[in-house]
Amino acid sequence: MGLSNANNKPNDSLYTPNWIFEKLNCIFDLDPAHPNHKTNVPTISYYTEEGSPNGLTGEWFGFVWLNPPFRGAGIWADKFIEHNNGIMLCQMSKAKWFWNVWDKADAIIAIPENVKFINSDGKNQTIFMPTCLIAMGERAVKVLEQSSIGKVR
Repeated sequence: MGLSNANNKPNDSLYTPNWIFEKLNCIFDLDPAHPNHKTNVPTISYYTEEGSPNGLTGEWFGFVWLNPPFRGAGIWADKFIEHNNGIMLCQMSKAKWFWNVWDKADAIIAIPENVKFINSDGKNQTIFMPTCLIAMGERAVKVLEQSSIGKVR
């Protein structure tokens, strides 16, 4: 997820901490925004930015995990809504794309404000924006409800 570095400049190299996946306790069929290196995402298949196809050109299938890049997140959110089966981790924003996914979500959990993401050096890093998990589809709602990450709305 691209959120921010210490200088509040966009950074597309912040990754989901493992505890989130431990709480979700599921395996995803596809991670369409997977980085170009190994991560802790429990997924069977993935697309990378440099792959062909990549997450924006490839067909999405099954239960999707999406932690999109900060810059251009709206394109990813639109595709996530269209796919309608998975969980998206994103920053809460005043952007139109965020309110679109918020309105269409089947369930939402705000992630604790002190969450530390993992930067490209493998170190923990806090971010300046609140984040949430967006569920689309019955399976995603059940996963969030059973996660104990926070109150499901």
